[in-house]
Amino acid sequence: MLTGGIVSALALDREAAAELAGRLGKRKEEGKYYRKSGERLLTILVPGESILDAAEALTASDFFYMISTDLSRDEAELALLAEASGRPGIVIASDPARFSSMFRGFGIAGMVGEFEPRDPSTPDLGFALVDSGFIVKGVGPVALGITFTGLSVHDEVVLLPSGRSASIKSIQVLDEDYDSVGPGVRYGISLRGVDERDLKECYAILRPGAVASRSIRVTHRFQLATDSQSLHAVMRGIRLFGSLSGDELTLEKDIPMARERAALLNVNAPKGKLRVYGYSDLNAP
Repeated sequence: MLTGGIVSALALDREAAAELAGRLGKRKEEGKYYRKSGERLLTILVPGESILDAAEALTASDFFYMISTDLSRDEAELALLAEASGRPGIVIASDPARFSSMFRGFGIAGMVGEFEPRDPSTPDLGFALVDSGFIVKGVGPVALGITFTGLSVHDEVVLLPSGRSASIKSIQVLDEDYDSVGPGVRYGISLRGVDERDLKECYAILRPGAVASRSIRVTHRFQLATDSQSLHAVMRGIRLFGSLSGDELTLEKDIPMARERAALLNVNAPKGKLRVYGYSDLNAP
């Protein structure tokens, strides 16, 4: 069975991030690079310029690389986003001592090092990210995304947010047909039993028995984060808006529950203030 891992390449200079990604795999589409060897597939994500784009790529990944060149405010914020994600990684810093000193007390301070290829494995979390869905003439409903569980042809799945059941008609990875794939694979699937509206709104598909919730708890808030009554929660590439009351964040839609961390962002923080609010450990009691 084809399985894989997801890596993100982060830098304020997107060309530098793309160059790093090119050392790990071949570019197949904008912001996505791949290296396939037998039944293993490594996917490298280069996010867009917004902090929400970076959060989606980081949380979807199993490992990250970050290029640090100037330790500007924006770069420091990117480092704190990596900290909030809880992901392991390597920080390739032009001034390693200064970076480690600046983030003393944070886990990311101990991640400074030299570039080396990594091939992580994605865990089985019981769901798959859907980042786009559309109707293909002659094929029907098609969803694209990343697996965080195993998927097989004829499997019954549940779409979020609609809760509608569907079955998998076919699976493709890099234009090749598969009967089944494991976690960590960038996929395309055709579905049966889905209408166009459900598909276009879909951001995740759940395996039977997987649990989703609309309420999560703030586990940690960064000291420099400003007060806010609304936050974005980003987990495994799923981005949802929510209202904060105390330490409880009520989301606009259900989020899959797994032993995962959701990065919390306040994108409406005053100019010059930290937009990375903290994080939520979804398995926390």
